[in-house]
Amino acid sequence: MTNEVKRVVIIPHVNPDGDAIGSAIGLNCILNNAGFESDVIVLNDFPSYLSWLGSDGVPLIFDQSAEQCHKLIDQADALFFLDFNDVKSLGKLEEYLRANSKPVVLIDHHPDPAFKPEYLFSD
Repeated sequence: MTNEVKRVVIIPHVNPDGDAIGSAIGLNCILNNAGFESDVIVLNDFPSYLSWLGSDGVPLIFDQSAEQCHKLIDQADALFFLDFNDVKSLGKLEEYLRANSKPVVLIDHHPDPAFKPEYLFSD
């Protein structure tokens, strides 16, 4: 990525579990501390027993704030996809994000990613 990346959006898979929420919020903290403007969008609500991981407004829930989420995606310089290897895991945002030309960073642990992002960290 270039020095022009200032705003990023982090998106884990639909029906996020602990590793998806934890990695997204952890990456968000790292990027914010490094001087980036970073937001986390989850596609739908996550289990209440994981609510301690978030804070006020983090993550944004697409099902509850679609317009705000679209705006953040449109303003982002890059997108981070976490904990999935197929765009079908983007649920309701799949088509919207397929039409998007922003660079994508995929960070995942599942084998054989089904799409080719600009940057891939998969093990």
